[in-house]
Amino acid sequence: MISLEEKFMVNILYRSESEILNGIDINTINFENLIKLASSHLMLPALYFNINKKNCSCLFPDDFIAYIRNIFAINKARNEILLSEAKELSELLFENNIKHIFLKGTALLLSNVFEDIGERMIGDIDFIIQHKDEEKVEKVLEKNNYLSPHTDSLFRFFKPKHLPRRVNKIKQSL
Repeated sequence: MISLEEKFMVNILYRSESEILNGIDINTINFENLIKLASSHLMLPALYFNINKKNCSCLFPDDFIAYIRNIFAINKARNEILLSEAKELSELLFENNIKHIFLKGTALLLSNVFEDIGERMIGDIDFIIQHKDEEKVEKVLEKNNYLSPHTDSLFRFFKPKHLPRRVNKIKQSL
């Protein structure tokens, strides 16, 4: 059985404005639990976006709206940086004749699936390459300051499915 806060969140995200309160007494919603729930599913920005889109912010305490508005703004700014970096990475890979496809959140944002790029949380830039290009990608990324933050000795014993995570030290400090 789902909690009242789960039902409310689903209604906000997926139902029309007129159906948001279907079967819900707004006075029984624990807004702290709603924040924890939405946060655990990385849905706070989407929650804020849909509250605004459906003009129902009057149902929420002011501090709740202020908090998730701030999360949305931070997320949107971060996504703008990540999308810019994804485009730079794509150009870099293209220049080096490396076929690649972006995956997950980056692919969705680059494909304009969302009305606003702040709606979706992404934490990294995932892309897939051909197996034959692994060494080439490693060299290109290293040459362009994308370094692995972990020099994990586990990689010596087990062949990972992915190349090690890379972070551009120069861009990380921006």
